[in-house]
Amino acid sequence: MSANPQPRPSATTLPETIEQARTWERVKNHALAFGICHACAAQLAWGHQLGFAETTRPPCDSCLAVVAQLPLQKLNGWRSVSGRAVRASAWRINPSGEDPSEYPRPDSADVRGPQPSPRAGA
Repeated sequence: MSANPQPRPSATTLPETIEQARTWERVKNHALAFGICHACAAQLAWGHQLGFAETTRPPCDSCLAVVAQLPLQKLNGWRSVSGRAVRASAWRINPSGEDPSEYPRPDSADVRGPQPSPRAGA
């Protein structure tokens, strides 16, 4: 009998898939571009992949102000983006806290303003 038995396979001990690795890398790269350091970007990516209860370290002191700009409160001192963190558009943070996906689209009447009415007989 071994003093340290190997853990039984479970959902958390299965090998990471290629898609999970690519997603983690994309989230980490978006966080780096946002101004978060490498170590914190990795923690943030793991938080998105495994849940923020699984991240063991809060953001470092130099990243706290950057992380504070993110709109959603998470566990362990983390904040996150709205929507899917793997998408670059989720990282375009509006300082007012408004959700850019709710802005009127450029082709909508709200943006174009009042349109002249068609001329009669034309």
